[in-house]
Amino acid sequence: MNISKVAVANEENTKDCAARRLLADVSLRLSKEGGRQTPLLSGYRCPCLVSQTAPIQGFDARLEFEGAPLEPGQKRRIRFDFLTQEGAEAMRMSRRFFLWEGRIIGEAAVVYQEVRLLRLTGGGSSLEFDVVDIPDVRAALQKRAGAPQRQEEHALFTVYHFEGCTLTFQNEWDDPCFISDTAEGGRMLADLYGDLSSSR
Repeated sequence: MNISKVAVANEENTKDCAARRLLADVSLRLSKEGGRQTPLLSGYRCPCLVSQTAPIQGFDARLEFEGAPLEPGQKRRIRFDFLTQEGAEAMRMSRRFFLWEGRIIGEAAVVYQEVRLLRLTGGGSSLEFDVVDIPDVRAALQKRAGAPQRQEEHALFTVYHFEGCTLTFQNEWDDPCFISDTAEGGRMLADLYGDLSSSR
């Protein structure tokens, strides 16, 4: 298999920004299926491919995770730090991609497609995200802010009442989002944005 393009940037000039990061559920192939003979360690770097068929395009990424090394045949949620924003965007568009080491050694499914923190007119904020796993976003909110004092479930949205602010979660749009019209809620969404954009 020939790789027509592998985008590798100078790491010294690569900024550690959220636009180049994503989370994905990784499944390593068994050694007998052509996978690695040894486990992956956090910090491992390899090209990631959006397709197994020509023309093949690859983008270099560093894999970051906590805990024990990832053994062939195992699955784990991993943060990918791409050396170019183009690489991260290609994987988000594809939703599934492949890890390459002279051959395909694993597959990955993107968890968070994109997170956007928007400032609304009137001082409000909106945290929008394309997600596969919405419960994980709610779990991140609870980890950040604790359990809400009160929660109102409606057909198309949920209202979370915290001390000092209220957040509305809307899930009927193509891009689910949290909305707040207060400064305190905006600060909470900014913190949540940081949590979702970085490794946990």
